[in-house]
Amino acid sequence: MVMRLTRFINFLKIENMTLKQLDRFYPLPYLLRSWKRKQLLNKDFTIFASNCIGGIIYHLLEEKFLSPTVNLRISSNYFVKFLLNIEHYLSAPLDFDKNANTPYPMGILDDIPIHFNHYHTEEDALEKWESRKKRINWNNVYVMLNDLDGVTKDDIIALKDFPCQNIIIFTHNRFPNIPYTHYVGNQDKLSKILIRSKITGLYNFETWFDYVGFLNHNVQILT
Repeated sequence: MVMRLTRFINFLKIENMTLKQLDRFYPLPYLLRSWKRKQLLNKDFTIFASNCIGGIIYHLLEEKFLSPTVNLRISSNYFVKFLLNIEHYLSAPLDFDKNANTPYPMGILDDIPIHFNHYHTEEDALEKWESRKKRINWNNVYVMLNDLDGVTKDDIIALKDFPCQNIIIFTHNRFPNIPYTHYVGNQDKLSKILIRSKITGLYNFETWFDYVGFLNHNVQILT
């Protein structure tokens, strides 16, 4: 009896719930996301993201993963390097660090480490990476990252040369003259944008980032 009660309590913890389970207990996310899906005009988009925000947005909108950078993490400083030489890195073979002290596969793409933190085996990580590379829609690309992990102003400025106008960088530093940056707040607040609220059930970024507007080429960020 005690074990069953403990399992039920753990199930009710928001961090343990899937998005579908979350919708049963939190009507606001369900209603908001249903409305967002109806507002989405742009389909078949590829999101290159340095962390899980891209995969989360695909999930929220119930869209197919058209990007290899889903369910993984690349430190932002390496991610900038990846973007600026993306053809090279996407053609490079994906290897794995057999000596990595991580509970998940640790990929090595040439000189870029990739944390496959949502995968259990190297085989699964490799299969998903290769299959999703083939789905990239180069005519409908979006880029999302942050200025953590030692990203510099020069790195951010360099991204203006990336062949894509749909870039947003969430920052803990203010860059008023760089239009594709958005100041979120201090470093602690920026690091928590993917946490779900225990009150509303929403991811923190959902309360101020209009991701559908961004994908519809009409960015509107609530302040």
